[in-house]
Amino acid sequence: MSPPAPIARVIDFGIAWADDAISLTSDGAVVGTPAYFAPEVVTGQRGGPAADVYAAGTSLFELLVGRPPFAGGPTAAVIWRHIDAEPLCPPAIPEPLWRVIADCLAKDPAQRPDAATAARWLYNCLPALRGLPAAAPLPPDVATFALSKPAARRERTGTGTVTSFHEPPRA
Repeated sequence: MSPPAPIARVIDFGIAWADDAISLTSDGAVVGTPAYFAPEVVTGQRGGPAADVYAAGTSLFELLVGRPPFAGGPTAAVIWRHIDAEPLCPPAIPEPLWRVIADCLAKDPAQRPDAATAARWLYNCLPALRGLPAAAPLPPDVATFALSKPAARRERTGTGTVTSFHEPPRA
């Protein structure tokens, strides 16, 4: 007897909008969860399919290691890391799967795969993943990102140390 066929599950986060819908938010307001914002959304552009692929990449990262790639510290720091930091490959993620996640987390939306391509790439990773044990969540002291731009602004962490990251654009 063969195993049952996989079932697709759809999650509605309640943030999508129709192009002809009346906005329920004011100009300059961003709706969503900071840990999943695409860089273009952080800089004030309207999200689209590429932003959804980015959010899926952050969700997959979190499912695999127990936290999103840019988590930790004040909300503003988390938001700007989507622009200023590069995700690091946690040790538990096999290389073929990491390449898919990293491509989904590309800073430039034009460099991200479309959803169908990302799904195909994930499907193609299955043979390399079969039989691997589930990974334990990352310990809190394991870095999941590296800052990629010179610092212009400083952030105080809970321990009193200072982490630098880039100044956001002025409106």
